[in-house]
Amino acid sequence: MPSPSGSGYLVAYADGTARPGVYSLSFTKGHTAAGCALVRVGADGEVDLYNAATVPVNVYADLVGDYDVFPAAS
Repeated sequence: MPSPSGSGYLVAYADGTARPGVYSLSFTKGHTAAGCALVRVGADGEVDLYNAATVPVNVYADLVGDYDVFPAAS
C-alpha cells in the first residue's frame, strides 16, 4: 500500500447525519497510518468516510462486531 503523498485526516460517521467536528484518523506525508474507531451506522446501514486532505488516500475498512444497547441494570 503506498504511503500518503500529503497530510490530513479522515472522518468516519453515520450516513445521513451531519459530519462531526472530530476526526477518526490522522495521517502524515510518507507514513502509513492505522487506527480504530467505533462508528454508528446510518439508518440505511452505511458509514460515510470524509477525506479532509488535499490528496487522495487509500482506505481499507472492516466492519467488526454487532453492537446493541442494553438498559442499565437497576
